Amino acid sequence: LKNQTTGHSNVAVGNIAMEDCTTGFYNTMVGNNAGRDIITAQYSTGIGNGALASLQSGIEIVAIGSGVMDQATSISSTVAIGYRAMHGVISGVRNTAVGHIALGILAKSSDSTAVGYYAGTYASGSYNTFVGSKAGMGGSNNSAPYDTGTHNTTLGAYTL
Repeated sequence: LKNQTTGHSNVAVGNIAMEDCTTGFYNTMVGNNAGRDIITAQYSTGIGNGALASLQSGIEIVAIGSGVMDQATSISSTVAIGYRAMHGVISGVRNTAVGHIALGILAKSSDSTAVGYYAGTYASGSYNTFVGSKAGMGGSNNSAPYDTGTHNTTLGAYTL
């Protein structure tokens, strides 16, 4: 919080946590590099090493786990829980990821949900739901429909 100007009601615990925050408010960041680049984020919580490290703006974000949403710059109304869940997200709204690397490389997407170990790891399309261990994981970063497909729903381990 060394750069805070008009921001208020923020809590930062950890080495360079929320270091760049200037006008953000009602944020809580706990962990080394947690929320490091936040400038104007509001009502957000990041717990874990590097959680929300690159976030600059957004509202109503919950990130719990090491490396969770660490590349995100502008997101809102999003929840990610688990080691490196949504670690590749850059922007988007209303996404939910629960599990080890769930929605791992999601870059720019909205309204997607993944619950399970590696669920939706290679997905980048919007409006997808993946539930189960490796559900919607696909074979690689370039396996359609997983990487860019939309409106997919899958339930069960290793489905889709």
